[in-house]
Amino acid sequence: MIQLDKNDMLTAFKEGKISKGDIIMVFSNLARIGKVKDVRSKQEALDTYLSALRETIDASEGTIVVPTFTYSFARGKAFDYEDSPSELCMFGEYVRKHKEALRAFHPHFSFAAIGKEKHEICDNVSRSAFGYESVFDRLYKKNAKMLFLGTNITEGLTFFLYIEHMVGVSHGYHKAYFTPAYKDKKLIEGPFFSYVRHLKPDFYVDLAPFEKHLKEVNLVRESQLGQGKIQIVRCREVFEEGYKKVQGNPCYFYNREFYITE
Repeated sequence: MIQLDKNDMLTAFKEGKISKGDIIMVFSNLARIGKVKDVRSKQEALDTYLSALRETIDASEGTIVVPTFTYSFARGKAFDYEDSPSELCMFGEYVRKHKEALRAFHPHFSFAAIGKEKHEICDNVSRSAFGYESVFDRLYKKNAKMLFLGTNITEGLTFFLYIEHMVGVSHGYHKAYFTPAYKDKKLIEGPFFSYVRHLKPDFYVDLAPFEKHLKEVNLVRESQLGQGKIQIVRCREVFEEGYKKVQGNPCYFYNREFYITE
């Protein structure tokens, strides 16, 4: 198995054009990248990734944002702002528990952030997971960069739901959740809203054509890291390209067309 160290991470991030002052939304699958050299625990490996990111963006100027989604909330499990773990990836959970992290309060699609603009990104977010003043909306407005670390656009671009939400499509709708949600051990009354799609067995998300398109128009920066890769794209550029595609075909992000007509 290929091993890597902090210098390898710094080199890959630099090649990907991550720089001082950037706001970085990180989606990760670190198991694909390989083992970090000379660490004695998973905690130390995660410390190394965070240290490399903070050095690259300058911790006093940039901001790191990670998803801390809790899909179980949509299945009826109560959400606890302080204690409900991220159900998406170990790096997101690691950042959520960091002493400097601030978590946005959305019981279904929350994020945690460390850095200069964590309050601007995470404070007083919308009840709508993908709507006005959601974390997705704020990251778009700030033209943050998305970093796919050991994963890729096809697998991890949750941002496409924000594009669909803003454009408007018939296969998606805004669902209200009244599942209990707590902050500081106090109940926060619902509803909370998520943009979801109508379920149909032969209608599913397929983002591979969009990843291919973003590469063809030179909006994806890639670099090798360990035995895996990283990809970096800008939120605003992804939105603009996705908007044009969905305007032309409202089902562009899926395997086929499907419309609700009544």
